[in-house]
Amino acid sequence: MEPLTVRLVSCAPRSGQENMAIDEYLHSWHMRTNRPFLRIYRWSPPSITMGRYQPVSCLDVDSCRARGVSIIRRITGGGAIYHDREVTYSLACGERDIDGRPLSVVESFEIMNKIIIRLYRMLGLPALFAKDIPACRTGVRRPDFCFSGNEGFDILIHGMKIGGNAQRRSGGSIFQHGTIPLVLDEERIRSCFKIPIDFRNFTTLDRIAGHMINEELVMARLKDAFVISTGWRLKPSELDADEMDHVREIMERRYLNERWNLEGRTEDDEEVPAAMAQ
Repeated sequence: MEPLTVRLVSCAPRSGQENMAIDEYLHSWHMRTNRPFLRIYRWSPPSITMGRYQPVSCLDVDSCRARGVSIIRRITGGGAIYHDREVTYSLACGERDIDGRPLSVVESFEIMNKIIIRLYRMLGLPALFAKDIPACRTGVRRPDFCFSGNEGFDILIHGMKIGGNAQRRSGGSIFQHGTIPLVLDEERIRSCFKIPIDFRNFTTLDRIAGHMINEELVMARLKDAFVISTGWRLKPSELDADEMDHVREIMERRYLNERWNLEGRTEDDEEVPAAMAQ
């Protein structure tokens, strides 16, 4: 049987508004064409993405603006995530593309996040699911700041959470995006949030490894982890000029719209279907 061909989109660092618009465009492209994609990307300048229905009351909006940190609302659920020095992925595929059968939300989370665990292990790091660590307390409540709490399929290294993954399901399709953090700026994160943040609960690659891990290496190993785990064939295919026009339209309508980012709606009161939280 021929391996599934997956469109691979690799992007240079972009603003949070553009990154979320590209993710939304590619998700719609997948729904129209029924073709899967994997996108690997980065961020510049720093941004905070909010869960689809999350109130912004946990943020110090004025401090974010003063420090040049954009606030953008995702189309997936979960808590707020601070994006800066990291590698991020997004993926959309059919339910049967991963394991040859329909998958529940829990099953697809487990399979998808096992791929990210493989990435960390390829980097020599002993990653595990939170549910597989007896002393780890999970699922008590969903925190406003994503990395402050643990769900069962969150990924931990040495007992500390690393990265976050969020998923959305619609019409037999799976859309997931997630982060692989390289470096942490505690002072800037504290300044952006009104809530207390326990930095002992989460970590980054440089802290675990004891040195800075090259982001190009992380991106390469991330591709390898997907190929080895799924058997997919990744076919590079960047966004063309027409597609970027659609991205800019989405960005203007939604992600550059303060009402959307702060309140979760646009002037047209467009509704995005409910998302699965990470």
